Amino acid sequence: MKNVYIEYNPFLVETKITVDGKNISQGGKLESKLSTRLQSWIDILLPELEKTECNDDITLQFKGTELDWSDIKSAIEDYEKRGGMMRITLKEPELVRGGPERLQELIALFNEMQKNCPFDDLKTEDIRKNFERAISAEFEVSVIATMSSGKSTLINALLGRELVPSKASACTATVAHIKDVDEMENFTAKCCDKDGKIIETNNDLTADSMSKYNDTERITDIYIEGDIPFASSKDMQLVLIDTPGPNNSRTDEHQKRTYRVIKSDAMPMVMYIMNATQLFTNDDESLVRAVSDAIKSQHGKQARDRFIFVINKADTLDPEVDGTIEDAIQNAKSYLKDKGIEDANIYPVSAEIAKLIRIHENYGDENFSKVQKRNLRNSPDIFEESEMHLENYAPLSVTVHNSIVNELTKAKAEGDEYAETLIHTGIPAVEAAIVEYMNKYALSSKIKDAVDTFKNKIEEKEIMGNLEKEWVANDEERQRVSKQWKYLSSQLEQGKQAEKFREKIEALDLTKEANKKLVRVTAKCNSAFNLDDVLNGDGMIDPQILLDTMNDMKRRIPNLEKDIQTDLEKIIDDAVVKNAQKIMQEYKEEISALIKENEVNMPGFNFDVAVKVLTVNLPSVNNVVDQYTETKTKNVKVGEKKVSDSHWYNPFSWGKHHYEDIIEKRDYQVADGKKAISDYFIPVRQNMLDNINSARDVAVNQSNQFKNYFISEIEKLDELMKKKAREMEEASSNKEKLAAKLKEDEKKMEWLENFIKKLDSAVKI
Repeated sequence: MKNVYIEYNPFLVETKITVDGKNISQGGKLESKLSTRLQSWIDILLPELEKTECNDDITLQFKGTELDWSDIKSAIEDYEKRGGMMRITLKEPELVRGGPERLQELIALFNEMQKNCPFDDLKTEDIRKNFERAISAEFEVSVIATMSSGKSTLINALLGRELVPSKASACTATVAHIKDVDEMENFTAKCCDKDGKIIETNNDLTADSMSKYNDTERITDIYIEGDIPFASSKDMQLVLIDTPGPNNSRTDEHQKRTYRVIKSDAMPMVMYIMNATQLFTNDDESLVRAVSDAIKSQHGKQARDRFIFVINKADTLDPEVDGTIEDAIQNAKSYLKDKGIEDANIYPVSAEIAKLIRIHENYGDENFSKVQKRNLRNSPDIFEESEMHLENYAPLSVTVHNSIVNELTKAKAEGDEYAETLIHTGIPAVEAAIVEYMNKYALSSKIKDAVDTFKNKIEEKEIMGNLEKEWVANDEERQRVSKQWKYLSSQLEQGKQAEKFREKIEALDLTKEANKKLVRVTAKCNSAFNLDDVLNGDGMIDPQILLDTMNDMKRRIPNLEKDIQTDLEKIIDDAVVKNAQKIMQEYKEEISALIKENEVNMPGFNFDVAVKVLTVNLPSVNNVVDQYTETKTKNVKVGEKKVSDSHWYNPFSWGKHHYEDIIEKRDYQVADGKKAISDYFIPVRQNMLDNINSARDVAVNQSNQFKNYFISEIEKLDELMKKKAREMEEASSNKEKLAAKLKEDEKKMEWLENFIKKLDSAVKI
C-alpha cells in the first residue's frame, strides 16, 4: 500500500503531491497541473495516480481548506463509482483556515505596509490602486431564463422583498445589476442609457419605480445597491445580474451579454431558471448549447459548478399530470445530457413561497393579496411531506448540507413553522451553493490577485538586500558581478533583443490562430440551417409544416446570430491574448538567456492586454411562406362503399360483396420547401458566413493594433531592463557606498523581513 499526500494552497494556486514521500514524476499530466486551480483537473487526479504513480491500494492524506477537501472526497466517490482499481483509505485531513479570515488579515497587512513601510517605492499610488482594485473585485451571478420561469420572483425571494417586477406583462427589458452592500435599509438605483450616461437616480427604489424604468426605452441598465440578506459584502461583494430573456432584450448588446457571460474565461456564476411544468422551450436550445460548449472548453469541476439549473415552481407539480419532483429532475438531467451537459447541478425550488415567507417576516402581510395570504397560510401543509423537502434534492457538499440540517433542527426546536417551511422551499440551498462557490473560487482568487499586486516588489527588495550583503562580504564576488552587469547593460543598450522582438511582432499573423476556431463556427452555422430531416424527396411539403419550420428557424436565428457573434469576439480575443502571452514569454526567455549567460538574476514584468471585441450585424427575417405556395389536385380517400359481387349468371356469387374506396378530386396546397428555404434562409446563412469570413479581416486589423501596442510595450520593457541593469551595475561597483547603504537600510530590511513572515503566514497553509 502506498501513501499519497496532497497539499493544495488555493491562495497561491500551488499543489504538492507525493507518493511514499517522493514527488510525482516530472513531465507527467499531473505534474503539469500543479500550478493551476485544483478544481480544473481534479477529475483526472485519481485515474492519473492509478495509471502513472500507483499500482497498489493507497492511503491518502490531504492538507488544505475544508472546501477543497470536500471536492477531494467527491472525486474519490466518483472514482469508485466508475470502477477505479485502487482501494483508497482516507487519513484524517489537516484542514487550514479558509479565505474570509485570510482576506481581512491581508487587508490589515497592506494597510500596515502603506503606513509604516520604510521603502517609498512600496507605497506608490499604482500599488495602492492595484491592491484596492483586487480586493474590491465583485462576484457576479447572472440570472438567465426564458419566459414564464418565475425569474423575477426568484430574485425577489433572494432579496426578501418585492423589487423586481414579476408580472407576466412586465418582462425584463433592462439589465439590473444588484450589488450587495451590507446594512443598507433600502435600495438605491442609477439608471443608465446605452452609452452609460446616468439619466435618473433613485434613493428609495421600489417595484413600481422598477416597472417604470423597465418601460422606459432610453434606460438599458439599472445599477442597484442594497443589502442582499444571504450574502456578506465584507469579504466579497455579490452582484446579482437580472438579464433579459434571449428574445426580450432591449438592445443587441443585451442579447450578446448573456452569451458572453456563459463563454467567459473568468467563469462567473450563471443561474439558469426553468419552469417545473415546462422545463425547456425552443428558446432554451441555443443558450443550453452555449452552456454545454463552455463547460467542454473550460474543463473541470469549476466549469460545471459555475452553472446552477434551478427548477422553479416545484410546488405546483401535479404528480398525476406532471410527474414527481424526482421525475422533473431526471427529465431536466436527460435533456441537458442530450445537449452535452453531464451531471448538471439541479436545484428544485419554490421561489413564490420563499418570497412570501421572507416578506412576511420582514414587513408583515398587509400588502398581500388574498391569494398570497392563503398561499402563505397553507405553505407549512404544502411542504409537510418529505417528498416536498426540496433541500434534500439539492446537490450540496456535505458541509453545506449539514449547515442546512442544523438550521432546520433549530427551526423545529423553536417551533418556527415558517422558518422550517422556508428551508423546504429550496431557496436557502441555492443561496448556500452561491456562497460556497464564492468562497471556494472567487475569494481565493481575490486573495491571490491582491497578494500579486505587491508581492513581486517585496521579493525584489528582499533579493536586492541579500545580494548587497553578499557583495559587501565578498569583494571578489562584487567585482565579478559588477563586470557582468556592465556587460549586460552594454548589450541591452545596443537594443538587439528589442529589435529581434520587433521583427517577431511584425511577422505575427492572428488569422492563423483564429482560422482553426473559425472552422468550428462555420460548422455550427451550417448545421443550424440543415433541414434535411424536413425536406425529403422532391422537397414539396405541406405549407403549414413549412410555415412552422420557417417560423422556428426565424425564432432561432437571433439567438444563433448572438451565439456566433460572441464566438467570433472570443476567437479574436483569444488569438490576441495567446499571441501576447507567447511574445512576452519569448521576450522574457530571451532576456533570461542573456542574463543566465552572465549569471545574473533579474525580476520579471507583468502586462495587461486591452482587447477590442468584434461586432457584426445580421439581417432580420420575414415570413415568406405564401410566396412558395401553389394549388394542386390529388386523389383523397374520403370513405368506403359496399359493392355487390353478385352476378345473375353465377349462383355461387349471389350474396357476396366487397369494399371499394370512394375517390374524390380535392384541391390541396403544397409548398416548394427546398426553394423556400433556399431563397429565404440560404441568403441569411450566407450573410452569417460572410460575417464569419469578415472576422478574418477584423483579425488582420486587430493584428495591426496588437503589433503597434506590443512594439511600444517591448520598447517600454527594454527601457526598464536597461534602467535596472544600470542600477545593478552602479550598486555593485562601489563597495564603500554599498556598505553605507546597507548600514542605512539595516532597520528597513529588518522591517521588511518581519513583514514577509506575516505575509507568508497570511497566504501559506
